[in-house]
Amino acid sequence: MKYLKTFENIDPCLIYDDCRDSYVWKIPTKYPYIIIALKKIGMDQHNIDFYSKRIFGANDPYCLIFKTINKNGKCDWSYAGLEYHNPDYRKPPVQMGEVKVEDYEVDAEKYNL
Repeated sequence: MKYLKTFENIDPCLIYDDCRDSYVWKIPTKYPYIIIALKKIGMDQHNIDFYSKRIFGANDPYCLIFKTINKNGKCDWSYAGLEYHNPDYRKPPVQMGEVKVEDYEVDAEKYNL
């Protein structure tokens, strides 16, 4: 019986709270600003291709990009509109602010520099 009792102390909230840290940035949805913004926050090329196609042309000029680092070390990316409200079962994300893209960065992207 003493071995079974150890399982009674498991915190049920850990089932839902699988993230260790979560960060959120406000980025532009206009092309090519979106590509540059995603590069600036450290997103890899595979995810840049995936998310830029979905976010480009959104109704709002800005959207929110979330990076969640799970307990196993894997990073998950997601996006939402500016009216997004964080679900109760996740930690509130750390606000990283707006990603600014300068005109010279857009020119560099245009000419592949």
